[in-house]
Amino acid sequence: MSNFFNAARFIRLIQAHLTENRREYVGFAAVMCILDVVFILINLNTSGTSYFAFQFTSQMGWYGFGLAASSLIFAARHFRQLAKPGAAITHLMRPASQFEKCLLAFVFIGVLFPLAYTLFYTLLNYPAVQLAQHRYVAPSVCSTCPVQLAPDFRFYLPFISKLRSFNGAIQHSRDIRFTIQFLLILWSVQALIVGGVVYFKKSPFLRTFLALFFLCIGLSITTATWQTNVFWSTVYGDSGAYSLFEIILSILRWLLLPLILWIGVYFHVKEREVA
Repeated sequence: MSNFFNAARFIRLIQAHLTENRREYVGFAAVMCILDVVFILINLNTSGTSYFAFQFTSQMGWYGFGLAASSLIFAARHFRQLAKPGAAITHLMRPASQFEKCLLAFVFIGVLFPLAYTLFYTLLNYPAVQLAQHRYVAPSVCSTCPVQLAPDFRFYLPFISKLRSFNGAIQHSRDIRFTIQFLLILWSVQALIVGGVVYFKKSPFLRTFLALFFLCIGLSITTATWQTNVFWSTVYGDSGAYSLFEIILSILRWLLLPLILWIGVYFHVKEREVA
C-alpha cells in the first residue's frame, strides 16, 4: 500500500469525513438556502418595476459574491478541529497520508462545494428570475430620452451563459475565460484560508484574514502593472494585442498561484503531524 496515495484508503477517508460532518453540511446548506430566499424576497419587493437585481449582470454578481463568501467560511471550518488539542490529535492520527488529507480538503472545498452551491443557486434563483421577468413592466416610450438597452432577464449559469458586449450584442463565445479566472482566484484564496487555519496555532482566523488582506493588496498591485487580463480580455469584445510571452506568463501565473498555495497547505499539514 502506497504511503502517498491509496484509492481505497482515500475512499474510506471520504466516508469517515461524511459520517462526522453530515449534519453540519446539511445545516450549512439550509442556512445558505434560507439567506438566499430572504434576499430573493427582499429584492422582489424593493426592486421597483425594473427588477434590476434579477437581470443578467446582477445575477452574475449575486452568484459570484455568494459563492466566494460562503466557500471561504466553509474552507475556514474544514480543519477547525486543529484548534482544539484533543480533536487535533484525533484528526492528525487518522490512517491517511498528508496528501490524501489535503486532497480531501480540495475536493470538498474547491470542487464539491461550488457544485452544490451552483445547484442550490439554480433551484432557488431560476424561478425568481422568471417571476421577475413576468412581473416586469416596460416603461412608457419616450421620444426624447436616450436609447436604453432592453432589460436582460437571461439566467446566469457559469460556463454556459453567453455574455454581452458593451453595445448590447450577445457574444457567441461563452464566459469560460471569466469563470476560469474567477475559479483560480477562488481556489487561491481558499488555499490561503485553509493553510492559515492549519499553520497558525493561536488566533488562526484573525491571522489568516490578515494574510488574505495582504494577498489582495498584492494581487491588486500586480494586476494593475502586469498583463493579467488574458483570460477575459475578449469577453466584452475588447481588442487587446498580446504577445505570446505575455499570454504564457499570464496563464502560468494564474495556474501556479493556487497550485503553490495548496502545496503550502500540504506542508503545513505535514508539519503539524510531525509536531
